[in-house]
Amino acid sequence: MNKHLKQTLVAVVMTILPGIALGDPPRASHDHWRNTNHGGHYVLYDSPSRTYVETINCQPAYRFTLVRNEMNTLTIYDASRDMTVRLDYSGMWLKPSGAADFSFYQAGTFDTRDQFQHVDANGTYTGAITKLDGCRWVEWFAGASAPTYYFEERGTTANHVELYDGSRDIWVRMEANRMLLRFGNDPFAFFKKGKW
Repeated sequence: MNKHLKQTLVAVVMTILPGIALGDPPRASHDHWRNTNHGGHYVLYDSPSRTYVETINCQPAYRFTLVRNEMNTLTIYDASRDMTVRLDYSGMWLKPSGAADFSFYQAGTFDTRDQFQHVDANGTYTGAITKLDGCRWVEWFAGASAPTYYFEERGTTANHVELYDGSRDIWVRMEANRMLLRFGNDPFAFFKKGKW
């Protein structure tokens, strides 16, 4: 690629995506940070408001705006407390107003498991289950104009995420490439293939 064409492409990209440095990581890689010692504590990006919501004990607690999105670190700010928070692959760090530097607060890591897309036996997309604040998940079927089911997160490990729908007494376990169901106290059984 010649130099002039390369400069033109960079100018077009910067016009379409103002304020995003070319070296920044994709925002989605930092959309979801979770406390590794407490499943009911996480920070999740909220697309409609373009803010980050911190859930504590399964209750939405604080809302943040973006300060910086770097390769291994996300820095966000809560104006209600004048608190800056740094999230990375080792934990959460806090910097209250007037503090000289960040102090370690909780162990945690970024987790890209915030949406599981399921497919039928032919590999055709059938819908997705997406994480929200407050330990809630919502399922949309392909082509639907409204959510179909709502779930409550009940457990997260390195291998799976488990959800529960009390209205139907159904448990869902989402693994790396498959979705299992359990009705009441029955054992989990394969339901569909899928991926995070």
